[in-house]
Amino acid sequence: MFLISYSFFVFVLVLLLVYYLVPGKVQWMVLLSASVLFYLWAGAEWVIFPLLTVLATWSLAGRIGKLTLISKEEKKNPQISEEQRKENAQKIKQKQRRLLKAGLFFNFGLLLGLKYLPMDNLVLPLGISYYTFQAMGYLIDVYQRKYLPEKNPAKTALFILYFPQLTAGPIGRFVSMKEELYSGHSFSMHRVKLGVQRVVWGCFKKLVIADRMQPVVQALTGNPQYYDGLYALLGIIGYGMWLYADFSSGIDIVIGVSQMFGITLAENFNHPYEARSLGEFWRRWHMSLMQWFREYIYFPVSTSRLSRKVSGWMGRLLGKKKGSKFPAYIATMTIWLITGVWHGTGGRYILWGLANGVIILISQEWTGYCRQKHRTFRFADAPWYRQVERVRTFLLFCILSSLQYFSLGTFLQTGKGMITRFSMAALGDGRLAEAGLTWPDGLVLLFGFLLLWGAGVRQKKGSIRKQMESLPCLLQYGMVFGLVLVTLVMGVYGYGYDAKQFIYNQF
Repeated sequence: MFLISYSFFVFVLVLLLVYYLVPGKVQWMVLLSASVLFYLWAGAEWVIFPLLTVLATWSLAGRIGKLTLISKEEKKNPQISEEQRKENAQKIKQKQRRLLKAGLFFNFGLLLGLKYLPMDNLVLPLGISYYTFQAMGYLIDVYQRKYLPEKNPAKTALFILYFPQLTAGPIGRFVSMKEELYSGHSFSMHRVKLGVQRVVWGCFKKLVIADRMQPVVQALTGNPQYYDGLYALLGIIGYGMWLYADFSSGIDIVIGVSQMFGITLAENFNHPYEARSLGEFWRRWHMSLMQWFREYIYFPVSTSRLSRKVSGWMGRLLGKKKGSKFPAYIATMTIWLITGVWHGTGGRYILWGLANGVIILISQEWTGYCRQKHRTFRFADAPWYRQVERVRTFLLFCILSSLQYFSLGTFLQTGKGMITRFSMAALGDGRLAEAGLTWPDGLVLLFGFLLLWGAGVRQKKGSIRKQMESLPCLLQYGMVFGLVLVTLVMGVYGYGYDAKQFIYNQF
């Protein structure tokens, strides 16, 4: 059941009716039932794997939580000496650490096993990376005693398997989602209206832009020997633009649907193409994943015993100031190695991840150098240079992304060809039409991206939907209806059409 399909919208409509007809205290049960049904619809043969993740996470979190309570009770017991209290606390922490390691080994082992084991006709369980990371973030938080675990296994299941998030994220945090998932919500026409607006916007980006671009981009990047020079550059840039339109449209629909149920999910994008460096770009793109990596990988790795040892060795070799940077280097490269593995199987994704990490570290060092030489490089504060940085970052992201679908040899040959065989006159040789991009399609895409850009400009002044609320009600509904009409007229669809699967569904 894709996010843009007749079946999904009927599913959501029926669920909304049931959700607001039942008492608030059982609404979470409706969401859980819907989430299980949604998962069974996607592939009943794989439901065992998310259930194993739920059971393992709930069980281990419960045992870790009980040990936390025991530790707290011992601290209050005046009959236990301070020395005995410290010894018991250390033993409890060791037990909790073993339980956490068991959870990490089981869940991440299951994820890596299903992703990397060579099995014929293997179809990954829906959203396995999303629900695994969400479950492990919850387990680590319980271990770190940020909160006590949820006692009800069904409520734990809802947090891990909440159906809109399964297809595209974002990766949620238990502390911010539990009240909204488990508390009752009264019907609000205003909230439903805002949710519908977000869903319509997502459908526009998916049907008018992403699905129209997809076959063209695949043609351009799928035959780099034929589509060389300027066409190779267009394919690489087109892939970056298509990726954003596709992924962010799915997030729009997920957030919009959740808002209809009174549930607020975290934003996953913050105008990434406004970024002036690759590091800033990744703080704006798939933000929930990057925040997860930062909290659960970057900080533990950078403060680990190994990182401190390496810092000491390099400090003695290169000087204390330079040596102190190595824990951050190690943590950054660890994150990007894992990011590469998360995005796909094979050496290309690992190479892509490590390349991002190396460039981010070089960028950080260059930025520090420029700050020291501020008087020399005063142009860095000029508005025109900020635009140059944004264009540079966008192109860098697009070029690095080509490592995901090109082998290293093809990547190098394509890059060479973009320089040696670049010619604007090539646009008139008909190859673009062969790739599937007609003039009407080009005009529709131009309109779509101009509207996307205009919305981004308006968004800088505050939420567009809040700005719309200041307009007359009739004008508000007219704008939404107009966007629906544009999507129906310009969208890529047909009778019985189900939109192409979102690219990030594979995770």
